[in-house]
Amino acid sequence: MHVHSLRSDRFDAENGADHYVAVSDYVRRSLLELGYPDERVTVIGNGVDTALFCTSSDADQSRARAAFGLPEQPVVAFVGRKHHAKGFPEFLAVAERLADDGRAVTILAVGAGPGRHSDEGFAGRRNALAVRGFYREWAPMPHAQLAELLKAVDVVVAPSHNETQGMVMIEAMAAGCITITTRVGGIPENVVHGVTGYLVDSPGDTERLYTLTAQALDNLAGLEKIRSAARNHAVAQLDWQIVTDRLSALYRQLLEER
Repeated sequence: MHVHSLRSDRFDAENGADHYVAVSDYVRRSLLELGYPDERVTVIGNGVDTALFCTSSDADQSRARAAFGLPEQPVVAFVGRKHHAKGFPEFLAVAERLADDGRAVTILAVGAGPGRHSDEGFAGRRNALAVRGFYREWAPMPHAQLAELLKAVDVVVAPSHNETQGMVMIEAMAAGCITITTRVGGIPENVVHGVTGYLVDSPGDTERLYTLTAQALDNLAGLEKIRSAARNHAVAQLDWQIVTDRLSALYRQLLEER
């Protein structure tokens, strides 16, 4: 069983699968705490298509912005479900602060929702930002299209409240974006503060989220080392070929043991 969610009602440590693939050390520790045998849990993270999600030159970035109808100015993006669990209200708080600063910045949100029962004031805040000319949003888009959009993006702000690994974060890293996210769940296993991105201890700390985002926007040209480290980590540790090779090796081992 491939474990990318920790809903306790899904698992049975005694009578479940022969083996469990945890997508992060965080998931593995959680399974062991639930009573799963150590020898039946292996960590193999989700992967990312690093050929599709790739870094872009200045010219690539300009072409991507033109293709999506974006002005030629820095872009900050949220990618994921526009819900509380993914930190969408906290992202909006950062967006509002950036707009209040009068910055020349484009703010994007890509993903599902918010739904009828989860909007809770989001609509007014989204509309106010849009009216001021700072904010645009899209519904979920195919991976190939998202990869193209990320070429236009400078900073991805993803203040999730919990992630077993964090696909948005590793795709942003592979694309060479500056990733600002939260020190929760399995995220810190890939996003290392000041090395491959930036971490905030609490998703509710919107002041810190804003400060890190503003600092990144003020120093985009000086963050190439972090962009490169993020990309290199994704290629060396998270590329789909590496992940499938690890899975294939585990499946062969399990078959041989039967």
